[in-house]
Amino acid sequence: KLVAPSSTDARKAPLWIERAASGGSLAAKEARPLFGYHKTENKPVAGPVREKWAVVVGVGKFASKEVKGLQYTAKDAGDFAAVLKDPAVGRFAADHVFVLLDEQATLVNIRTALGKIREKAKPEDFVLLYVSSHGSPRESDPRGVSYVITYDTDVSAPETIYATGLAMSEIV
Repeated sequence: KLVAPSSTDARKAPLWIERAASGGSLAAKEARPLFGYHKTENKPVAGPVREKWAVVVGVGKFASKEVKGLQYTAKDAGDFAAVLKDPAVGRFAADHVFVLLDEQATLVNIRTALGKIREKAKPEDFVLLYVSSHGSPRESDPRGVSYVITYDTDVSAPETIYATGLAMSEIV
């Protein structure tokens, strides 16, 4: 059940930010927004959506035996993509939804799908990225970067995760 935040919740925000900083949140320590980004004044006002694009990734099987498989990620991603393409629900054009499941969800394939959208999408388009997989903790990276574990990510060392994983900062 979703509940709208109350004015009491808003008054507690400084306490939550302080707790995040004392708990090790890099964003809170650097005074960056904890959720999303600050609006920029130069950002255009949102208007009607011209076209809708999506990359849907579900990885439950991994090439590396060091990564534990996930049972429902590929099924959930496939079901989500079907809802997006359903003319009565999501109304995304079928050729605007790139679906990568398990063995298809390699780093190169994910970047290629994102690259296709990057070339075609306009500022007034809606772009959705859905990823269901494992992630690496930022503490395991010398620069504090978290990575999405793709089908072909080599998790044997921080430098191989860097070379073969999809950096969350790159997605943003």
